[in-house]
Amino acid sequence: MRKSKSTVALLLTLSVTLVSISEVNIVKAIYIREDGTVEGTNMIQQDGSVYTLTGSIYGDCIIVEKSSIIIDGQGHTLSGQGVLPMYVVHLQSVEDVTIKNMVIRDGLNGIFVDESTRVTITGNKITKIPRGYPPNPMAGIILRHGDSHSIVGNNITDNFVGIYLGSSSNNRIYRNNFIDNFVDVNDPSWNYPQNTPSTTTWHDGKEGNYWLKYNGIDSDGDGIGDTPYIVMVNNETAYADYYPLVEKVPVIPEFPSWTPLLITLIALVAVAGIYRQKLQNRGKKVKF
Repeated sequence: MRKSKSTVALLLTLSVTLVSISEVNIVKAIYIREDGTVEGTNMIQQDGSVYTLTGSIYGDCIIVEKSSIIIDGQGHTLSGQGVLPMYVVHLQSVEDVTIKNMVIRDGLNGIFVDESTRVTITGNKITKIPRGYPPNPMAGIILRHGDSHSIVGNNITDNFVGIYLGSSSNNRIYRNNFIDNFVDVNDPSWNYPQNTPSTTTWHDGKEGNYWLKYNGIDSDGDGIGDTPYIVMVNNETAYADYYPLVEKVPVIPEFPSWTPLLITLIALVAVAGIYRQKLQNRGKKVKF
C-alpha cells in the first residue's frame, strides 16, 4: 500500500514538473507580417512605415517579415523573461529595417538578422543574453549571411557574446559600448577556415567603438585612443578598431513606461503643496 501511495505521489510530482517545464518553454510570437499587419499584441502602434511600442513586452518575441520599416521601442523593454525564446527579435530575408530605442534582453539571442540587407540597429541596450551551445550561435546581435548592416550607438553589455558575425559582408559597426561581455565579437571563420569570413568596418572614418577591454591611452585628449584596438585569434588579426573611443558613448536614456506618469504625479504634488502653502499664509483652513 505504501509503495502504491509513493508511486502515485511520484507520478503527481512528475506531472506537475512536466506541466511547469512546458509552461516555461511556451513562447508567444508577435508578427509584423509582410503586408504590414501586426499579430499577437496590441502594444505596437503602426503609423505608416513606423511601428512604435506603447509599453514594455515580456515573454514574447517579435518576428519581422516586412521590409522598409522602422521599429521604435520608445525606451521600452522587449524581454524573453521566463521563457528564453530562441530570439527576442528575428528578421528573416528583409531589407531596409531599423530597430531602435529599445531594451532587448533575456533571450537565447537578442537581435537575429538572417539573410537580410541594410538593417540598422541603433540606440538600443542589448543585455543578458547567455552562453550558447554549438552548433547554434547565440549572441546579443547576430548577423548571418546578408550584407550592408549598420550597428551604431548601442549599449552591448553583459552578454556571453556581444556580436556574432556569420558570413555577413560589408557591415559598419561604430559608436557602440562593448561592456562586460565575456566575448565582445565572435566569427566562426576565425577557427573554421571553411566558413566564409565576414567583412566589417569598425569605425566611420573618425570614431570607432568604446571597448571596456581597451587599455590604450589618449595623450592628445581628442577622445580617440592613440593605438588601435586589435584582437588576435590564432596569431592573426581577427578585427581591428583604428579609432577606439576612450569614453562611453551616450546612448538614448531608457525610461520605463511608468516614468512619465511618475514625473506628472510628482509635479502635481509639488503644485498642490505650493497652493496649500499660499492658502495657509492667507489664514485659510486647508483640508488637503
